[in-house]
Amino acid sequence: VTIASMFVNSNDGFCAINAERVEPGDIFLLDGLDAGTELNDEDCANIPGPGCASVDTGNGSIDEPAAFQFVRVHGGFHGIGNLLPTEAYDWRNPMIRAEVVCMNEKDLHY
Repeated sequence: VTIASMFVNSNDGFCAINAERVEPGDIFLLDGLDAGTELNDEDCANIPGPGCASVDTGNGSIDEPAAFQFVRVHGGFHGIGNLLPTEAYDWRNPMIRAEVVCMNEKDLHY
């Protein structure tokens, strides 16, 4: 199975698992990751999502220095920008709990 999901209220945060063989009942605890593509400035000018809906900004992008252009564990939010309230959006890893559940064909909805 492959799972990828971007964080709400982050410019380049995500969780992912790739090409994992799974069995019913398997549980995966996934850390939040940082793609390293943008500065983690917590500035709503650079963040899509509802945490910035009330802030009047453009939608720019700031490139990080080359030293940060790699995927790493995300450091969370630290209240340095105008993303408010930081406490509502911060986390400590793991960020996602994914459980493999076997469903009956009749329960699937296409």
